[in-house]
This record gives sequence, structure tokens and C-alpha cells, in this order.
Amino acid sequence: MRRILAAVDAYREGIEERGSENAQRLLGFVLLLRYTGMRIGDVTRLTSAQIQGKRLFLYTQKTGVAVNTILPQTVLHALELTPRVTEKHYFWDGKQQIEIAIGSWRRRLAKLFELAKVDSAHPTDSATHSQLNSYCQASPLNAYRFCLDTKAYESLRNTTRLGCDLAKSNSKRT
Repeated sequence: MRRILAAVDAYREGIEERGSENAQRLLGFVLLLRYTGMRIGDVTRLTSAQIQGKRLFLYTQKTGVAVNTILPQTVLHALELTPRVTEKHYFWDGKQQIEIAIGSWRRRLAKLFELAKVDSAHPTDSATHSQLNSYCQASPLNAYRFCLDTKAYESLRNTTRLGCDLAKSNSKRT
């Protein structure tokens, strides 16, 4: 995860036109993926109305599952600094076909993973979870670091494969 976040600066430098704005959006996007366990499409659709104070509440597009979590201050700060595409939307203009916008975000994430030199990154909805899963599988200590590092762990545990894998590995140890 550190390499991915550090690669945001390389992304900023590598894109001349609107690089700083896009890099800041990318940082907010990645942090939302990491701390909420949401899919790329749900983060792309995110509106300011879905965040009230520190609380994020929405229903996922794919399954209709409620996401109701408190966002860490780091994520809130990144979103405050994120230039919104419109007054309402952080990452999408609300006019373009959503599939096109999601595809653009997948390509941005793929480029970011390439800059971060993250092995076998694929720009799919589960790309970020796949990368975190690989990180956690590399060492049990990494899994514990991840669990201790996020206040949204309970939300992730219930909504992502990573959480399922961590829950299984933790239950085997007890």
C-alpha cells in the first residue's frame, strides 16, 4: 500500500495536463477503496450527499448492500483536498456514461499500480483488494499490520474477500 500511495507523486509528475488535480483525485479514490472496501464503480459514483460528517452511507450498485461506515480522518482530509468533478460528484461528471467513467478509473489505477511496481495488478473491481490480499499473504505480520492500521476493518471484513481471508486465517490461529 505504501508503494501505491508513493506512486501518486510519480503519477502527478508524469501527467502534465491537470496532473496535480488528477493525482489528488486518485489519492482520494485509492484511500476510499482501501478504507471502505467499495468497488471501483461505487467509488466513481460517490456524491457529496453520501458523506455526512465522518459517516459514509450508500447502497452499492451491484448488490444493493448498505455501506455504512465512519471514514478515518486521513480519508476525509484527502476528500477535502480532492477537486470535485462537479459540485455533487467527486470522481464523475454525472453526464458521461458511468461505464466509460469506471473504465477511465480502472486505467488510472492500472497506471498507478505500474508506477508502484505492484506485481500482477489488474484494473478490475477487485484489483485493490487483490493487491492488499497479496500483501497480507506475504506474511502473517502484514495481515495483522493491516488489521491494526484501519478503523474500518469491521466493514472490510464483512464486504471483501480480503476480510474473509483474514477472518479465516485468524480463526485458524485461535
